[in-house]
Amino acid sequence: MFKDLFRRKSRVERIHDELKVLIGLIESSEGREFWASQLRSLKKVTNETQLCHGIQTMYGGMGSFNDIVFHKLNGDTGTEEELNLLNERFCHHKSRLYGFTQKHT
Repeated sequence: MFKDLFRRKSRVERIHDELKVLIGLIESSEGREFWASQLRSLKKVTNETQLCHGIQTMYGGMGSFNDIVFHKLNGDTGTEEELNLLNERFCHHKSRLYGFTQKHT
């Protein structure tokens, strides 16, 4: 039991942890069902290579995962300060997620 407490998580486990956080952040707002669905689908992938590739493909091009911004003009609710904090958290976790995939290649 004590051994499990200090065991290092696998890359897939760390990616799944980030996906869980990002899903929660995206689901906290309206109109991003597509991305929430994409992330939930990726959370089911256990093959490291497929998972990393699936994540990397979301980050490029117009309208990509990388373009998500929480703002009143996008239909998000909250004060400017709350939305700024949400954007900061989201950027932090999406950067971590992408970073985990880069260590794979």
